[in-house]
Amino acid sequence: MSKTTKSAAAEHTRFGGIENVTAVGIATVGVAAVRTPSTRARDRAVWAAMENYAALITEAIPTRAVPLPLTQNDPAAVAARLTQLPSRVAAVFLIGLDPSATAQVQRAVHTRGGPTVIGELDVVTATLGAAAMSALRGRNIAPRRARLVVTGAGTVPRLGPLLIALGAGSMTTWRSYDTPDQRLRDVMARSDLLLDLADAAPDSVAPGRRLRLPGDLYDYGALVLPGLLRGLGRHRRVPLTVEVLAACARALALVTAADAILPGLDERLLIPAIGRHVDRVLCENPPSVARSARVFPIP
Repeated sequence: MSKTTKSAAAEHTRFGGIENVTAVGIATVGVAAVRTPSTRARDRAVWAAMENYAALITEAIPTRAVPLPLTQNDPAAVAARLTQLPSRVAAVFLIGLDPSATAQVQRAVHTRGGPTVIGELDVVTATLGAAAMSALRGRNIAPRRARLVVTGAGTVPRLGPLLIALGAGSMTTWRSYDTPDQRLRDVMARSDLLLDLADAAPDSVAPGRRLRLPGDLYDYGALVLPGLLRGLGRHRRVPLTVEVLAACARALALVTAADAILPGLDERLLIPAIGRHVDRVLCENPPSVARSARVFPIP
């Protein structure tokens, strides 16, 4: 499905605003986009992503997704708005804030007993972890023996903890501003995989051993989000832990073909696999929940 079609489908979910969702008999997911103090083009991109994700959720799982455009970008204000949502809102997918601000919102909303808040970078992180596992598997390298190098680690701060949770043997962070390209070339000569989040490495540094962020984060986020929501559906409003992201990454890697890095969005096992892995992790290791948490099944 094209993104134009996704946007049209997302428009169909605008049925009078989030305040009216209490009359709906199924769980509801909010897709919140925060207006940023940058450019109008950036705002348009965030708004388009909001509608694309809302359409994806509505079509992929039997859940109503409602776009929630937010005009304030202060984390405290965003958290306050999300905790005021109707009780039928089981989770909120948040776009437009940087990693630090997103984490602040997640902590504040969870502390107040609000819905689970999923940041776009969270699902992208899980997909990156899966891509790393698939790339290592394609080279017959066990994760525990893998030597990984990451550039721009600060842009995806949960990737390091996720790779550790996935059993990565060692991880080296590399910064372009204090080390020349030749040094990176030397590091990669004795390493297995480069996760070039800063897009700082020349193509010749690690040919066939380099992973980068996609130009559109939706391409990675869409692979994980529906299955994650399904897995969260049977549980109380829980924080999004690294263990949950690791479950997503493992499931994603399992349904990836041996000669591929990631599956296609149309892979029929994608959503069930992620859902089962997330559900299992939460059943075996239930995280602490806010005092006022409630359950909203997402089939």
